Amino acid sequence: MKLLKTLLICTLIALPLTHSTESHAKDNERLKIAYEMAEITYDPSQFGQAWDVLAPAMLEGVFKADPKTKKYGNALTKLFADSLRETFNEKKNQQIMKSVFARVYAAEFNKKELMDIIAFYKTDTGKKCIKRLPVVMSRAQQEVVLVMDQIIGNGFEKNLKANMEIMKKNGTLPADFKL
Repeated sequence: MKLLKTLLICTLIALPLTHSTESHAKDNERLKIAYEMAEITYDPSQFGQAWDVLAPAMLEGVFKADPKTKKYGNALTKLFADSLRETFNEKKNQQIMKSVFARVYAAEFNKKELMDIIAFYKTDTGKKCIKRLPVVMSRAQQEVVLVMDQIIGNGFEKNLKANMEIMKKNGTLPADFKL
């Protein structure tokens, strides 16, 4: 359980959440605008869809590698994915997530850009974009899975070998390492 929590926390904090102290008043104003953008764009169902994809990738290997849980890998993956989705859907956690997005938006966009994006998202096209983007992303993920063999065949092995040689030369991997 600790390993799982650590894996989850590490995954979630991969986003850079620092924000500079360059003009505190300007930053606070930008953060307030960014929070408005997060209120408009944040959709908790996106996380439900994301966990449906990420949970098996993150958890199945953990459960199937442990002899105690191997037999129950699929059931435990579903259990954890459902529990994570329910946890994310709690109101207090939704507020935390919106704050995260607001800080990221504030770090990535200036005040004018945020206001322009918000103005777009308030249009009919912007509202449709917000609503349909999760579907587009989900369909794209499904399509990528279908062409993964083609993508992998387009140089993955060559790139893997070249990068492995670099790691051998710089000492990250032993010189006699083989896959």
